[in-house]
Amino acid sequence: MKQRSRAAGQPVKARRARTVTPKRRKAPKAALGRGSAIANLQEQLDRRTRERDEALEHQTATSEVLQVIGSSMADAKPVFERIVDSIERLFACRQIAIFLTPGDGLLHMVAGRGIKMESLFAVYPLPIEQTAAPAVLGARQQVYYPDVLNGANVPQSLRRAAQVIGNFSDVLTPMLWERRGVGMIAVTREANTPYNSNELSLLRTFADQAVIAIENVRLFEAEQQRARELSESLEQQTATADVLKVISRSTFDLDAVLTTLTESARALCGAPSAVVWLRDGDVMRLRAESGCTPEFVDFLATHPVRAGRESFTGRVMLTGEVVHSPDVQADPDYNFGPAPKLGNFRAGLGVPLLREGRVEGVFTLSRPEPDAFSPRQIELIKAFADQAVIAIENARLLTELRQRTDELGRSVGELQALGEVSQAVNSTLDLETVLSTIVAKAVQISGTEAGAIYAFDNTQREFHLRATYGMDQELIDALANQRFGRDEPNIAQALAQLEPIQIADLREEAPNAINEITLRAGYRARLAAPLIRGEDVVGLLVVRRRTPGAFPQNIVDLIKTFAAQSAVAIENAHLFQNVEASLENLRTAQDRLARRRSSRRSVS
Repeated sequence: MKQRSRAAGQPVKARRARTVTPKRRKAPKAALGRGSAIANLQEQLDRRTRERDEALEHQTATSEVLQVIGSSMADAKPVFERIVDSIERLFACRQIAIFLTPGDGLLHMVAGRGIKMESLFAVYPLPIEQTAAPAVLGARQQVYYPDVLNGANVPQSLRRAAQVIGNFSDVLTPMLWERRGVGMIAVTREANTPYNSNELSLLRTFADQAVIAIENVRLFEAEQQRARELSESLEQQTATADVLKVISRSTFDLDAVLTTLTESARALCGAPSAVVWLRDGDVMRLRAESGCTPEFVDFLATHPVRAGRESFTGRVMLTGEVVHSPDVQADPDYNFGPAPKLGNFRAGLGVPLLREGRVEGVFTLSRPEPDAFSPRQIELIKAFADQAVIAIENARLLTELRQRTDELGRSVGELQALGEVSQAVNSTLDLETVLSTIVAKAVQISGTEAGAIYAFDNTQREFHLRATYGMDQELIDALANQRFGRDEPNIAQALAQLEPIQIADLREEAPNAINEITLRAGYRARLAAPLIRGEDVVGLLVVRRRTPGAFPQNIVDLIKTFAAQSAVAIENAHLFQNVEASLENLRTAQDRLARRRSSRRSVS
């Protein structure tokens, strides 16, 4: 019987060929039943065996293709050939062809096998619109033409091929990458020959593997291109190796690096003078130069440049791009005062020093004769500008690193000092020892010259000097003879706020006896922190400095911590004294009780 043709150009659905079973003679019913059952079982077994063998062959074929993919990362051609080999071996077909669409508007045939392939290779490449590719890649799924010569909606390129080599059926499988068509696989058979689901699935797998091979090659070529670019960049860097060596020897000396860059730029570009400007707020200021006369240097140093078209530097600030003027006398916008005369130049070049898109500086070169800088020279100065940016960033990072290192060192010292104070507080009840340790560490860590701790006497309602550090005996005696209460103005302010109070310049403080004593001793600044236990004031920690000026917040916080430790030490001493007094009272009471008992025994 003649099979009904599927509508041409429609997505493929697997179709199973009808099997014609020859008629058999009738048998007895019982025998017929047993024979039929055995025949059915045998038929199922044969079918499953064929399916198993077919699946194994398909898996082997796809595995072989994967092996080729793994060993041919730089060339997809071996992968295409292995796919063609596998299809030829597994499919009863007339032709196999693999096509690619590389983006040039043409369909290229890259691999093929079968009858009259030489003629087919000679036809391609063809404009894509003249082929079946738009229908297949547009549908993004397999398309089956069961009768190319007589079917409807068959692309003209396929119909012409059928006229040359004879009628055939064609199944076209798209090769898709990220839903974009990159090619297709075409397999032809005799007209109206169906494909089963396993065959269609295998063709889709081959198409996916071909896409993987193509993408591998693309990635490999991209990597090779990056390697070539890196090699070119390395060659450019090698050309300035001597300059970079000099720079590397003084990486963190910014002025030395910038001066080296200006000297090298002059030598390599044949420019008598070179200047580096660095940003200072809204203006650019001279930072390094080479070849400039003293008069020109004085002019540049006293004339910071703002964004504008009057100078090379101003234009670079304005645009963020390279500025090149072969002759300033022919430049209607240039007007940087006497600069051309003082600098003896006619031609100029300005290159931005860019960091994260912002112009942080400008590299300028000038020549006495009107002449353009060559592209090579401009590229070289751009490279030097990049090096200048790196040097500037290195200097900034080094400064920050040093600051952080200093801060870390201070923090470590502070922690060590606090640890020693804590150890003293916890290891002894000798108040004088503890307070002397605290005031010594407070002075050392705060960078002051002298310190004292006063304890508050609740009975006399006065502060008494208890421990000192950094003061001579004469000053200690003078301060020890002074008594002051909680109503003293500065003390009252500190106690009211329960926070440290500082006097940046003792000469500006209201006159008082202690202030006069410390001024005569050469001290100019004072920081005082109250010693608080609960809601009670138990003392005062004072540090003094010979130079006037405010104390930074970290020092204020540190002194506050030392004050808290002093308060703990004083409170511990008070508690110990109370415990000692209680024990003494207990011992006295025990002695009395013992004497009474002894007296009663004697009377008895």
